[in-house]
Amino acid sequence: MKIVVGDAATLGFDLDLSHLNALGEVKIHSTTTPCEMAARFAGAEVAIITKLRMNRETLGENPTLRLIAECAMGFLAA
Repeated sequence: MKIVVGDAATLGFDLDLSHLNALGEVKIHSTTTPCEMAARFAGAEVAIITKLRMNRETLGENPTLRLIAECAMGFLAA
């Protein structure tokens, strides 16, 4: 399973993400710009995000996504 953390810098630097390695291939990015989203999440089954906005375009370009873990208090529905 491919797991991508898109904006790890917003999670806090004291958070240990190493346990994710037991679940599959993990890519951790400190930040991700809107232009980088499609490429960074390509082939991922799990996206872990905080401040990034997943929209119809991003989801359409990444059909393998099965779970989007929003690590914040809420989400913006558009």
